[in-house]
Amino acid sequence: MKAHGRRVGLRTFEKLKPLHGRKLKERNTCACKYHIKMHELQEGFNNMRGESKGIHGKQCNCTYDVCGNSIPSVCTTSYTTFHDLIDMWMSIMCSVRDSTFHALNCLKGKCDSCGIDMLMTYLDENDQRIDKMMSWKCYEKVIHGKARASLDNKVLRLQHKDITTHVFLSYLKPRLQKFITHNFVVHF
Repeated sequence: MKAHGRRVGLRTFEKLKPLHGRKLKERNTCACKYHIKMHELQEGFNNMRGESKGIHGKQCNCTYDVCGNSIPSVCTTSYTTFHDLIDMWMSIMCSVRDSTFHALNCLKGKCDSCGIDMLMTYLDENDQRIDKMMSWKCYEKVIHGKARASLDNKVLRLQHKDITTHVFLSYLKPRLQKFITHNFVVHF
């Protein structure tokens, strides 16, 4: 391809295409705050389950069996992470049956066979008596100096937070259900 007498590589050509001419990928048509927050929560969920940083690390005493072994040699919860945001919300939805869309009750969280209760969590992750801490990143407004009228000047920054798993899950679940409806509206 030549543009103004110069050659343009295929990769550059693909990057220069407008959004309506590109192949859809996750979150390339909507970069709103809901998508950003849910992506942070999905990464936090994976960090909670991760072998190195998560609460089910090398010293975990869990006896959960995700893979079907009778006696797991190590905790296997790290296998129940989500590759991307689509995998996360699809794990709690009914499968699409006759059409290309999910049923309206499933999208609104009113279906009896799917919903946020289907998100796979373990007893020690939901137990309020267990103080297992996890870390995740989220955007928050923080004070950064003073404004002219002696008011605090706030800026949006990516912050690292350390919280217990049951608080994280109680924060995640309602937002995931609302995100499903939002994601459907954005893509269709």
